[in-house]
Amino acid sequence: MADLSDVEKAIAAIVAAALYPNGTSQPSAVGVTCTVERGWPIAADASVAGSLDNVLSAGNLLVTVFPMPGMERNTTRFPTDINTLNIPAPTITATVAGQNITFAGTVSIAQNIGITLGDFPPTQKTYVYAAATSDTPATIAAGLAAVLAAAGIAATSSGATLTLPATAIGAPIVGVVGTTWQELKRQERAIAVMLWCPNPTLRDLASPIVDVALVQNEHLALSDGSSARMSYQRTLVFDDRQTVGYYRRDLIYMVEYPTVVLGTAAQIISTNDTLTLTH
Repeated sequence: MADLSDVEKAIAAIVAAALYPNGTSQPSAVGVTCTVERGWPIAADASVAGSLDNVLSAGNLLVTVFPMPGMERNTTRFPTDINTLNIPAPTITATVAGQNITFAGTVSIAQNIGITLGDFPPTQKTYVYAAATSDTPATIAAGLAAVLAAAGIAATSSGATLTLPATAIGAPIVGVVGTTWQELKRQERAIAVMLWCPNPTLRDLASPIVDVALVQNEHLALSDGSSARMSYQRTLVFDDRQTVGYYRRDLIYMVEYPTVVLGTAAQIISTNDTLTLTH
């Protein structure tokens, strides 16, 4: 579920990548050490290395990502239907040769393995074995044989091969478990990206780098798989603290993001309904 903190983290990651385009092991794009944090900075605390006073007195740059109080609105407007976010590919295969069905692969994700018996819908029925990640092709074959035996069908297994009775007409089917998402609400929030600089030269150098990086990321990917839309609003410049060495520029962006609940759902591989034909 995307939270305001996820939005802040995504923005902070964009800023950090812009200031350190070659990674933090290489010099920054502005030639000084750059620190990117969420929240309001600690102003004066000699015991905290990342405090504002210590960063600026060393001639370095501090960037903080801060949600502006009172600048939020509810933008909910979409249905709250459950949608599919991701359907992984099956990792188990089944090969049919006469009455033998041989399984292969690894169960890296949860899957349902089914055997459908019967030649047309009114008489068809699917028998399902739920495979866990601890299963192997051999245990899947054995598990299906046990399911069929419990239903009175004389199936056997040997290794990864399931053998059906001579009169049975069977077909295997594999279903995976996908991820679903449901958007419950949507909101728009003003986020301030604050550049705290020890001098106006560094502020003039760093601000365009950060601003361009942000404006190029209109669609912000969030950690839960959803996305937010980020749009520029305005820039604020503060020179009122220059007597103590604070030169600040705030880049204000409006970010609209959803509140999403993630879930799981299995693919349907059997309905096992009884079909009655009438005239």
